[in-house]
Amino acid sequence: MWLNRLVNGWKNLIAITLVVGGITIAGWLGLFKTGSRQDSSTNVPSAMAKGTAPGVSQRELTEASDALERASSDIDAAELSVSRYEQQIETLRSSGDDEVTKQISVLDKSPRVPQDEIEQTRTSLEKYRDLLGQRIGSSSPQPLSAPEQAQLRRISRVAQLAKTQWASAVSRSSNLVRSSGGEVSLPESVESMTEQTVPPEALRILAPFTELSYQQPYMSGASVKFKKTLDKSPISISALQSAGALTPDMKGLQVLAKIGSDHDIGENRWALRPYPSMWSDADQEMLQEAQHYLINMGPELVRQGYLSQ
Repeated sequence: MWLNRLVNGWKNLIAITLVVGGITIAGWLGLFKTGSRQDSSTNVPSAMAKGTAPGVSQRELTEASDALERASSDIDAAELSVSRYEQQIETLRSSGDDEVTKQISVLDKSPRVPQDEIEQTRTSLEKYRDLLGQRIGSSSPQPLSAPEQAQLRRISRVAQLAKTQWASAVSRSSNLVRSSGGEVSLPESVESMTEQTVPPEALRILAPFTELSYQQPYMSGASVKFKKTLDKSPISISALQSAGALTPDMKGLQVLAKIGSDHDIGENRWALRPYPSMWSDADQEMLQEAQHYLINMGPELVRQGYLSQ
C-alpha cells in the first residue's frame, strides 16, 4: 500500500510540474509576442520623428526667404541713408563754420553700423538668397542647419540696426543743416520719423552705454558680468532693466554704477566706486540723472540707435 501511495505521489508531482511549466512557457511566449508588437508599433513613429515632416522644410525655407527680403529692404534703406548723410556732411564741412565742425564731430562719433559691415551683410544676404532659392525649388528641400539659422538671424538684426541708426544720423545731420540756414530733402523713410531730441548732456552721461561692443551686461549675484554677443551693438536697455539698473532706488543706482564703471564696458566707462558710501554728492547726482534719461528716454534712445533693445 505504501508503494502505491509513493507512485501516486510521484505521478501528481510530475503532472503539476508539467502544468506549471506549460503555463510558464505560454506566458513567456505571450510576453515575447506582445513585446514584439509594442516594439514594432513604437519603432515606426520613432523613426519618423527623426525625419522631417512633409511640408515643414518648405515652410521653414519660405519664412526664412521672406525674412531675408525684409532684411534686403532694410539694407537698401540704410545704404540710401548713408549716401544722404555723406552728402549733407560734405555740405556742412564746406561752410567752414567752427561750431558746425564741432557738431559734425559729435555726429561722426554717434553709434552706427560701419559701412563695411553693411556691405558684408549685403554680400551674405545675396549668398543666402541664392541658397534659399535653390532649396525652395528642390523636390526634397534640405532644412536649414543651426549655423545657417543663426547667420540669417544675424543678417536680419544687422540690417534692421543699420536702417535705424543711419536714418537717425540723417535726421540729425538734416537738423544741423537747417540750423545752419540750409535746406534739405530727406529720404521718405526718414521724413516719416517723428524724432524726440536727445539732449547732448544725456549722450555725454550715457557714453559708457552707447559705445558699440560685442558684450552685454548681466548680474550674477552681486557681481556684474558680461556675456559675448554675436552682433556688435550698444548696451541693451532690456539688459539694464533685467539687471535692476533702472530701479529708482539706491540699489538700482549701485547696479548702474557697477555696469557703467566695469572695465569691460569700454574706454568711455565711468570711474565710480561700486559702493554708495564711496560716492560724492556729484557722483550720486550724475547717476540719478543717467538713470532718469534711461527710464524716460529709453525707447527713443533705442529708436535712434544710441542703445539696443
